[in-house]
Amino acid sequence: MLSEVDAEVDLNLKFPVQNNNLGIGFGNFNPNPSILQRRKLVTSKALSFSEQKRVAHSATLKQQGAWLQWAESAIPFDFSWKNLIWGGISPDLIKFILASSVNWARTPNLMKLWGWKKTAACCLCAADTCTLHHILSNCSYALADKRYTWRHDSVFFEIHRVLSNSLQQLNQVRVQNNLPHISLSFVPAGHAVHHKQKKLQKGLLHKAND
Repeated sequence: MLSEVDAEVDLNLKFPVQNNNLGIGFGNFNPNPSILQRRKLVTSKALSFSEQKRVAHSATLKQQGAWLQWAESAIPFDFSWKNLIWGGISPDLIKFILASSVNWARTPNLMKLWGWKKTAACCLCAADTCTLHHILSNCSYALADKRYTWRHDSVFFEIHRVLSNSLQQLNQVRVQNNLPHISLSFVPAGHAVHHKQKKLQKGLLHKAND
């Protein structure tokens, strides 16, 4: 493997390529790196080869290779230390995300495969095979019960609550359509300018009470 890595590093040094949308030849390329720089290039390329082999091996696994499908069709979860420590995420949720990403959650079909259950049927819609995909997005009972849209609908319910309370308060306020006279803001010559009182910010909903 070391010879393959060295050959790949030599190829990249002789024929450098762009990794972005910049034009060919743009950037600073060093065809003769130092020993320390070349060691870093070899280490980086070796890690890249190792990652490629890991992904290729995962593609051959029927169960544990399911994370490849998630990576192509779903937004990846933020596993940064900042999000894990300060994001307010429960350990049970992290455990479920890690298990579901490799199709290792305790779903009925896997529990039947492990010999823990005699059937792999769904307990809600009675489907013959209850997989992780079925639980998360393909159960007819959960779809009819609006379980898949509960989180999305909860956001709209909160927006509706805030707007309803705001409209109820605005409907109780009398709207003033009279414009202030120019004399209220006119300052004669030689007089000090009085600072205007800060007005509350108003939106379109403040222009009517109906």
